[in-house]
Amino acid sequence: MQRSLSAFASFTDQCETVFKILFFLYATMSFNCVTFGTFVISLIMWPTFILGALLILNRVLHLKRYRTPYMWWLAALLVAACISFICNLQYDLRMNILYIVTWAFYFLLLYVQPHERNAAALKKELHLFATLYTVVTEVAVIVSIGMLFAGYSVRVDFEGGRMLGGFVDSRLYGMFIDPNAGATCAAVAMFWLLHTMHRYQRVWQRAALGVGVALNLFYIALSDSRTGMVVLLVIAFVYTLLSLLRLWKQRRLAPLMALVSAAVIGLGCFCAPTLVKKGYNAAVSWWAVQQAEQSADGSDAPLTEAEKQALIDSMTVHRDYDLSGDISNRRFSVWLSGVEIFLERPLFGTTYTGFTDFAREHLPETYIVNNDHMDMNTFDNEIINTMVSNGVLGLIPLFVFAFGIFIFLVRRVGTFKDEQTYRLATVGFAAVCGIAASAMFRSAILYYVSSNSVLFWALLGLLSMLCSAEKRGETHEQGH
Repeated sequence: MQRSLSAFASFTDQCETVFKILFFLYATMSFNCVTFGTFVISLIMWPTFILGALLILNRVLHLKRYRTPYMWWLAALLVAACISFICNLQYDLRMNILYIVTWAFYFLLLYVQPHERNAAALKKELHLFATLYTVVTEVAVIVSIGMLFAGYSVRVDFEGGRMLGGFVDSRLYGMFIDPNAGATCAAVAMFWLLHTMHRYQRVWQRAALGVGVALNLFYIALSDSRTGMVVLLVIAFVYTLLSLLRLWKQRRLAPLMALVSAAVIGLGCFCAPTLVKKGYNAAVSWWAVQQAEQSADGSDAPLTEAEKQALIDSMTVHRDYDLSGDISNRRFSVWLSGVEIFLERPLFGTTYTGFTDFAREHLPETYIVNNDHMDMNTFDNEIINTMVSNGVLGLIPLFVFAFGIFIFLVRRVGTFKDEQTYRLATVGFAAVCGIAASAMFRSAILYYVSSNSVLFWALLGLLSMLCSAEKRGETHEQGH
């Protein structure tokens, strides 16, 4: 009987790995301009969702097997979302159900782990996800840069939104329908490639990884994503700080030295995309002028200065609007509008797909439905998204979980005795912090399905359990 139960547990673990890979692929294709809105997504969506539902049912039936730090606060957040849904049935029913299902996958299948999983299995899965994420991102970045030089752009309007791809609106979207999400992917992949370098000794292998790092930086620069720059800063700061604290642990003033060094490197990474963008724009401007002069040779009508400038503007990376009057790019006004809606419906919220309709009906003067741009369907901040969508009932468990798990990881990540495990935990924790930072400026980990959200919840659960395994003394016994 015991052997049968063990075999069944092993089988369900394998099914969960298959689900996680399928869910990652579904999320990746959902924010890809090549596959967005195509039948290919449905082909992978239905098997993923059916398998996920069966696995959640199995976990409920074998609840005692699953134990991850602070998981009950995530369960409370999921319950709050269900209550908000019931209280707001008049709004988009299908999309609200989809968000609840997605949260169930994030919380119950990606974050929550079997408590008996050993450190070796946890590290193997972490490597699998990080490598898959990096490979997929690298392919997307290379194709995106190819779109840039091929002059490819696409713009598709549909009910409720618009899909952009390639080089459009003077910035590089590439394969990503959201350049901020793409820049976040590139930043996380950059540091996984840097982390991986120490495993390879041959020059050509490290050179290949270095090229990958450069391509990711190039994409971040040309995407003109300030969110991507912030993610780079956060990941670089956390990764450098933890690495130097370990390296200099015997030195006096080690914490201060590590903090200052991490801040300098973080600021350097923050500024790097801007320097790359300026270099690219200078090169492209020079090339455009040369082409214009060559095309004018022998012509009775050479290009005017205005036409030359128009040609340069069509090829360089820049914002078509002035940010000097509002450095937040409307976000401050949008966030204030979120607070106004929250105060109108503070307890249960409006649901995520309902707040725009709610604002039109009850607060027609609030910014998200009364501006010179468009009606907003996100607050570009996951805290405010949750506050408005699920009210206090959702905000409390979100805050308790976020602060609790952050403090838990900060206290535990530095305690790994095995050097390889410490490095792995360091880059994983830095990636989690970077994606979390992006969630302060866009929908990234709760209300937007992408490879970033899948990686975030998978890494968070794996790191939490890896820290628990270290406390039990497993990681340094098994090694890497």
